[in-house]
Amino acid sequence: PVYNFSNTTPVQETLNIAALDVPDVRKTFSPDDVWVGQRTRLRIFIENTDPTYDLHEAALLDTLPADMEVADPANISTSNCGSSVVVDADPGDTEIDISGGEIAAGTTCIIDVYVIATAEGTYTNTIPADSLTTYEQVTDPNPASDTMRALGIDAQKSFDENAILAGEDTATLTITIQNPFTTPLTSAVVTDALPSPLYYLPATVSSTCGSPTFNFTSGNTILEMVDGTL
Repeated sequence: PVYNFSNTTPVQETLNIAALDVPDVRKTFSPDDVWVGQRTRLRIFIENTDPTYDLHEAALLDTLPADMEVADPANISTSNCGSSVVVDADPGDTEIDISGGEIAAGTTCIIDVYVIATAEGTYTNTIPADSLTTYEQVTDPNPASDTMRALGIDAQKSFDENAILAGEDTATLTITIQNPFTTPLTSAVVTDALPSPLYYLPATVSSTCGSPTFNFTSGNTILEMVDGTL
């Protein structure tokens, strides 16, 4: 015999597809005014704004602007990014590659990498919108950027005479050093070596750089100022 069976009542199940809140990506430099070659902390925030669902496999690539690179040491650190997060940023690199982030609902993953600028200038570092990738396929809708300045000390020198008589006349050499910051710079050291046959007359030296000490070496052809204030 052949038996045919069929269900007499319908069977159904409901699948709920949740729309996650979009994450927020931000970044900051600290300090945002530094010397050329001085390290500054670049901090990247990846905030999971959704109060219910975690983010998995979060990844992000930050390309640094020209003349900026990862410092040595980079002092990479992460917080609230999960145990599997990887930050690929070696000294001298111009990219910071973040992958494997696990960001709990309602928390912010923080990545710190120290960077330097190799030339004077103003640098704006931007992570474009839609740069973040996640397993949940949500991304950052807005770009993240911050600006820093790399400053160099401005030093100039000049003689008050264009020509002097050898062995008889003297000329005054003025060395001017400009501090670009709004706060004093202390423990400043300045060294200047005169070409032959010029030499310094130590008794004539004066300064507006606080109360520094002046040293003269190599037959008074080299001047060194120590402990100056600019």
